[in-house]
Amino acid sequence: MTGPITAFLHSASFGVLAAFVVFFALFAKQLWRALMASIAQYQSHVIQEAEEAEKLLKEAEALLSQAQKEAQALSARLAHIKEGQEAQIAHIQKNGAQTIAALRAQYQKKVQDDITSLKRSLAKRITKAMLAHTSDHLEQKLQDEPLTAPLAVPDPTFFSSASHVFKA
Repeated sequence: MTGPITAFLHSASFGVLAAFVVFFALFAKQLWRALMASIAQYQSHVIQEAEEAEKLLKEAEALLSQAQKEAQALSARLAHIKEGQEAQIAHIQKNGAQTIAALRAQYQKKVQDDITSLKRSLAKRITKAMLAHTSDHLEQKLQDEPLTAPLAVPDPTFFSSASHVFKA
């Protein structure tokens, strides 16, 4: 019998196949165990990494939550500070306006007082000048004309009518 099966059984390919099957049969169990141990170790490593990632995720979420709370607290604090500054600015503006009004009134009164004082001073000077002129005029008249008649008393309304011009 030299058929195709016999030829195959006597060929080198059959020997290689047979050696492979025997090798696989002898070492398959050990190879399977090593493969499963490697897969189990890899699985353990993946599970451990997943647990670590889950732990880190929880920590990150906690940190994010804390940061959000702090941001809200800072935002509220900034709003409070802003309100306080706005109130302070309004107070300063109000006080500034009041101070300006008070200073304006004070300086207006001072100017008015100065004007009154100048009017009085001017009235005194004019009165003195008028008296001096009148006195000089009378002296001149007395020198030019001797006193023959009794002295005439000046009209009292002359000075009272002129003094209202110089009143403040």
